[in-house]
Amino acid sequence: MVFDGKTLSLLGKNANLYAQVEAPGTMDHLVDELRDKYHRPVPAADLLMSDPYQELMPPVTDVKDLGSGVIRGIECDHLAFRTKEVDWQIWIAQGARPYPCRYVITSKKVKGSHNTLSVSGRGKQAARSPRMLSNWTFRQARRN
Repeated sequence: MVFDGKTLSLLGKNANLYAQVEAPGTMDHLVDELRDKYHRPVPAADLLMSDPYQELMPPVTDVKDLGSGVIRGIECDHLAFRTKEVDWQIWIAQGARPYPCRYVITSKKVKGSHNTLSVSGRGKQAARSPRMLSNWTFRQARRN
């Protein structure tokens, strides 16, 4: 998935499909369009919004600092959050310019639900700037 502020481009390698849709505007606008107009879920879209804190924190009922861990060679702070409907964990790179390295969402409504979203940037420059998330590649893996 690539979004340049004007066009959303999607590639389905396994299905051998390519699609583009005009969606001029911000990342917030794109997420709303995908959800409302196209009825498509956007995994971890809260991390892409202009104010992720406002998107993620209001429903949180409990927070735990689980210490640090290493994701792909990057030292990260590991935090866990609970809401009424989902539990989620996030690993944030330590340092002067933190960014998300892994995001795990577990739904309380779907038995055996456990989704892991690994975030990988294109090169070190992408990893240094959270503003560059729109150019990142997201890979979703489902485990039961």
